Amino acid sequence: MIDLPLRAMVASLLLATAARDGAQRCAPATIPAPAGAAVTVSLDDAIANARRQASLVRHGQAELARRRADAHVARAALLPTLDARADLVDRSYNRAQQGLGPLPGASTPVVGPFGNQDYRVEARIVATPFAAWRRAAASSVEERAAEAALSASRGDAAYAAARAYARLARATAECSARMDELALARRLLDVVRARVRLGASPRADSLRAAAQVAAAEGAVARAAFLGDSARAALAIAIGLPVGAPIVPADSLATLAALPSDTGVALAAAEHSRGEMAALAEGERAARLRVRAAAATGLPFVTVSANAGENGPGLGDLRATSGVAVGITIPVFDGGLARARVEARRADQAEVTSAMRAARDAIATEWADARSRIRGAAALVASARAMASLAAAELADTEARYRGGDVGSLELLAASRATVRARDALIDARSEAAAARLQWMHAIGRFDDDTARIAARADAGASPSRQPHLDTKHSR
Repeated sequence: MIDLPLRAMVASLLLATAARDGAQRCAPATIPAPAGAAVTVSLDDAIANARRQASLVRHGQAELARRRADAHVARAALLPTLDARADLVDRSYNRAQQGLGPLPGASTPVVGPFGNQDYRVEARIVATPFAAWRRAAASSVEERAAEAALSASRGDAAYAAARAYARLARATAECSARMDELALARRLLDVVRARVRLGASPRADSLRAAAQVAAAEGAVARAAFLGDSARAALAIAIGLPVGAPIVPADSLATLAALPSDTGVALAAAEHSRGEMAALAEGERAARLRVRAAAATGLPFVTVSANAGENGPGLGDLRATSGVAVGITIPVFDGGLARARVEARRADQAEVTSAMRAARDAIATEWADARSRIRGAAALVASARAMASLAAAELADTEARYRGGDVGSLELLAASRATVRARDALIDARSEAAAARLQWMHAIGRFDDDTARIAARADAGASPSRQPHLDTKHSR
């Protein structure tokens, strides 16, 4: 009779067998992919593509276009207006309206009709548009703020693409580790079965080893599914079709060793961030909006001039002209001007508060990234040493098992320790990569369109990969 532990192992074997068909590969094929070869993408390629066509960047470009249109509208308000007008009038008049009677010999006080034609060109300008001047200045500053915000959007899109790339690199490393784990489990199963056939080990050893193989197959299947999910997330982040068969050119180990100059000062990091430049311009624009709102209560002078021809018919037209100058002094508007000033001051306070919050967030990210980088370096070194020791222990335990000095439980425990050590190394490298990417974001490296994040030895030959990332692949 099979005891309870063996029953559990047999059940595990049966359940994991269902995942065996999907556990044979880590290739990017579970999501339907477009026809064509796999797209090999480096970290710098992904970042460059995200800066060009990520949805966040497109939104920033649309916002910049709107701000430019607003600035054009504000500047147009400073220019004179020129109108052309033609009036054709043919009407009768009632003399009784002025208290007059009918004309001699007429039975009714209505006279006419009289015709009149007037063709005229009129120019008009506000000679002292104090509020309009400041609104135009504010719109120009807001246009520059939108340009800085677009740069920040490109940086955020690049950072999101880099994190998605690191996620795919980790998924690829985990899938490779799971495949190695499966190969190791199968090899140990062959060793155990050989000893069982010789009668040197009980049949339970073979069941335990088979259960470990089944568990490893299920882990491979899960790693493949997670890899497909990470691949789709990266495709979305860089503007490629969701099913694009992306293959990362940079490994997780490469990302964990990215250069990181932790000597960059906090003030320099703030100066390099696009969102700080956008907020600074936004604060300046808010101050100008306050002044423009206050200027609506000032007097303004309007100058107009017209020239044209007037007469009862085309043959009787005579040239006429006119000039007018007027001054308008606002006296009472029900408190509208004061309310507008208060609203613009509230906007200014909101932007100032946002600047303080952004400065605090940058300082927090800067300090956190520095600490993570220092801790991750020690973590990677420790995990690498532990993985080496676990591999050596597994080799020694396997040799002792073949000699009959230890049982299968010790052998399988050593193999699981090797797997855990490799997982710890993947975790450490993933943490190191995340820390370095966070540091680069904190110091504004992603906001620099010309920066190369991952220095590659074959950088001179990398453009051959770039055609895979053209906008023809975008969604």
